[in-house]
Amino acid sequence: MIDLNDVATSNPRHDLAAVRDRLAITANEWLPRLFPEAQLARDRRALRCADLSGRAPRKDGSCTIHLDGPYAGWGFDYATGERAGPIDLIAQATGLSDGALFDEAARIAGMDHPAPRSAPRPKPDHSAEIARLVAGAVPLAGTAGEDYLRARGLAAPASPDLMFHPDLADFETKRGWQGLIALARFANGDRAPGIHRTFLLDDGSAKAPSGKKMLGSVADAAVRLYAMPDDGHLGVAEGIETAVAAHDLFGTPVWAALSADGLARFRWPEGTTRITIYADAGDAGRQAAATLSDRLNRADIPNEIVLPLHGDDFNDDLMRGACAADYRAGQDVPAI
Repeated sequence: MIDLNDVATSNPRHDLAAVRDRLAITANEWLPRLFPEAQLARDRRALRCADLSGRAPRKDGSCTIHLDGPYAGWGFDYATGERAGPIDLIAQATGLSDGALFDEAARIAGMDHPAPRSAPRPKPDHSAEIARLVAGAVPLAGTAGEDYLRARGLAAPASPDLMFHPDLADFETKRGWQGLIALARFANGDRAPGIHRTFLLDDGSAKAPSGKKMLGSVADAAVRLYAMPDDGHLGVAEGIETAVAAHDLFGTPVWAALSADGLARFRWPEGTTRITIYADAGDAGRQAAATLSDRLNRADIPNEIVLPLHGDDFNDDLMRGACAADYRAGQDVPAI
């Protein structure tokens, strides 16, 4: 596969990282034209192929090329374990390489006449706002935050990193909401600079229209909802509610990686002896779980992937009355 770190300096005509990002954003426009034999998935968010060359699939095919979502522009062959980014996929479809490939990728991205590069804008500093919100947060017990989790069939964890705040400002809806504040930590235990917010309705019965939002960066960090176990067997899931539900179902201390990308990039702490990955049901969740499992295998850390039985995640399962005995542990991500 192409390593953009190797080619960027030898191909000054194009900013290949920007070309790749643009291809990901516009994946649903150019990928169906490039792979006419591929089969459009039922949800219209991916193409199904026999392999990464885009050959017509038998039945659903073992290869998925994403048109939307966090992996838009990327292809994954579940039969071989191969993966390809947007420029790799163009190479597969056209047979081009080197400069000709990069020119074609830029043309497809609509960037064949690159504008002069401008200096990057400085990232906004949210540290003062984050410090103010954390200082105003209180423990979860006895709050509308605990009511919200209870309404979803969940027992509120006693973690000091999951708190309640009575007034989270949301500039999109131009009002304040009560809600949950989650602190994320790196593998060494240090706090990430950002926080995760869950906005709640006034009665705590459900999420507010604002839903969930990050403030600042939580990259490569996770919310430690439960203490690190003495035996080193840790669970990890995407969302906070999913992680709490998986803990309630299986008894495993489960941490929340906060997104599919966060799950794929999860950094486990020292002393980890085994990890159970509680994956979301969609393509992005399954691929993130497979990516993390592959990294764990290369580090010789035993792991298993468990998939929900109903709906999108384990909170759906818990609400439908599932119990641990209903699952087959060690199930792998099925071919899509």
